[in-house]
Amino acid sequence: MSKSRTNDSPPTVDMAKIVWASARYDFWLDLNSVPRRQRKALRSELRSNLTEAATDVGAQAALKNLGSVRTLAGEITRAGELRSRWLAGWVAAFLTVTVLMVTFLVLTLYYTEGVLDAGASEPVTSSLFPYFGSEVVVDPSGGGLAWIIGPGPMPLLAAIVVWLLVAKPWRSIGYRNFSYSGRISPRS
Repeated sequence: MSKSRTNDSPPTVDMAKIVWASARYDFWLDLNSVPRRQRKALRSELRSNLTEAATDVGAQAALKNLGSVRTLAGEITRAGELRSRWLAGWVAAFLTVTVLMVTFLVLTLYYTEGVLDAGASEPVTSSLFPYFGSEVVVDPSGGGLAWIIGPGPMPLLAAIVVWLLVAKPWRSIGYRNFSYSGRISPRS
């Protein structure tokens, strides 16, 4: 028994495979710093080409003929100029500051434990390694515990360095609009 379809669209399972390939393609284009508007156009072009090929030869064969979407995204973006990865730089810088601040707070707690174990009764001031310029004051006097902490410039400087290494802002100097005028076609 064969089913007759009223439209020429592939079955739902094949469409899911095409949508998944399109999402992976968009991911690799994003990692190659293709702007959102161009990614959307390239993604819809790939989806329509795969849908058309899937109605002729099936989604499995169309995806096999296409090859790696990672390689395809790389080939597409090599035609454009290299751009900075601004968002990736900001995320990496934020994570760097967060990790360094949490580490500083953990080291402060260990330092406080050492001060309390030593039986100090007056305020104790020190700097924590490797946080140059940091200051930690632990005051166990007065029947309680008080802290004055300052991590110094290290978290901020580390975040700037990480941002520079990840974003590579020098790539955007002389940047012109990324454009691709061609048709995506499966490998022969």
